Amino acid sequence: MFWQKQKDEFWRDVTGLGSSGLYFLLIIFFFLAKQPLLARKLIVGYALTYLISGVIKLTFFKNRPHRESYHTSLEKIDASAFPSVHSARAIFIALALSTTVPSAHVFFITIALLVCYSRIPVHKHDWKDVIGGILLGTATFWAITTLF
Repeated sequence: MFWQKQKDEFWRDVTGLGSSGLYFLLIIFFFLAKQPLLARKLIVGYALTYLISGVIKLTFFKNRPHRESYHTSLEKIDASAFPSVHSARAIFIALALSTTVPSAHVFFITIALLVCYSRIPVHKHDWKDVIGGILLGTATFWAITTLF
């Protein structure tokens, strides 16, 4: 029982690395570190990820492993599992940081993949959702890189 609780808390903490809060802290950090181009890429990437995932979630609703009820369109977006936005954000951030600090790309990608995997043991997504998020994060990164 003790080890199960520790494992659950570990994956909950890892999944937090894909949160919007951390994402916005990174944006602020890069503006303060005089890296406005990277900060802008993160802002546009965040917006594009949410726009695309919102359209997908409204159009092709898929229940989460632990079904969530909804009554409005915004609640429906949040209750839909596909694609995993945490996974998309984590991959996008990892790819963006890897281009900025190439020597740490293995570290960034490893953290992102741990975040992606963590969505399964916390019962928010299954593999299809996570893979969809990885593809969305990669496509968003490619689009933002092309734009900038």
